[in-house]
Amino acid sequence: MPVRARAYAKINLFLAVGPRRPDGYHELLSLMQSVGLHDTLDVTLARTEAPSIHFRCTHPDVPRDERNLVHRAVAAFREEFGVGDPVSVTLDKGIPVAAGLAGGSADAAAALLALSHLYDRPGDNGRLAELAGRLGADVPFCLVGGTARAEGTGERLTSLPAHPGVWLVVWKPPGGVSTAEVYARLDEARPVGPEWAGREAAEARLAAAVEALAAGDLPALGQALYNDLAQVTEHLRPEVREARERFLAAGAAGALMSGSGPAVFALAGSEAEAGELAAAVRGLPGELFLTRTVGRGVQLDLGVRRSQKETRASSPK
Repeated sequence: MPVRARAYAKINLFLAVGPRRPDGYHELLSLMQSVGLHDTLDVTLARTEAPSIHFRCTHPDVPRDERNLVHRAVAAFREEFGVGDPVSVTLDKGIPVAAGLAGGSADAAAALLALSHLYDRPGDNGRLAELAGRLGADVPFCLVGGTARAEGTGERLTSLPAHPGVWLVVWKPPGGVSTAEVYARLDEARPVGPEWAGREAAEARLAAAVEALAAGDLPALGQALYNDLAQVTEHLRPEVREARERFLAAGAAGALMSGSGPAVFALAGSEAEAGELAAAVRGLPGELFLTRTVGRGVQLDLGVRRSQKETRASSPK
């Protein structure tokens, strides 16, 4: 039977970037949070003889070959577990592409969990986590989702009590940014040695964000929001800074760019407040969503038709 999986997006409530490691990655400290904005994947073991991967997607900008993380996740799963059945995946995008919301990573995580269910491997979560880490820095978090502290490249996770139901407005401008370029420009702007001199201060700021989230104190959480990459992307894409400043001027408890961007989110105390904040950026071109925090990274719907929970506030051409 086919498996339908909802792959939830991720935002960074806190992101501190340390020195670049010999493997090319950076040391990170982050507070990651799943949100209800999601993609939907239908995963089926196809009944053909050829051991191929059939991948389809509703979004024209998503590659259909090995460049796509879903394609790579399926191939990696088959190699890891020694299976070779043909796999068919249909991806319906609900998360904006190239936004800093971990859409590709969420899709890869959903594909891994769907295949694990299809092959009846509920006890292989440890192997799935290792496999996820090889696919990308955000994939391990997207496997579990909810709320988590992340270290290393993002693969060392400490799950925290989930805090579902916090309202958010997410705005994403047209186009994307190069994650590699953003990190390279950050390194140029503040060259550091192999030791992370600012780690202690970053730990303290992260602790403040975790405490505010645990207390449900939106104003305190808004003050604790932080992203080392924001200044770089805001220089490359001035509209990102404009959106953040508009959200704050409209009374948002806090606003921040997620990941390397360019999507910006704003904290809201209620659905009505989220709608009012959305009006502050409605004049800017891009996609605009109202959503809430959720307590998981992937939801498997077995035999259930899709029910899109998100409210798209606007989608200007």
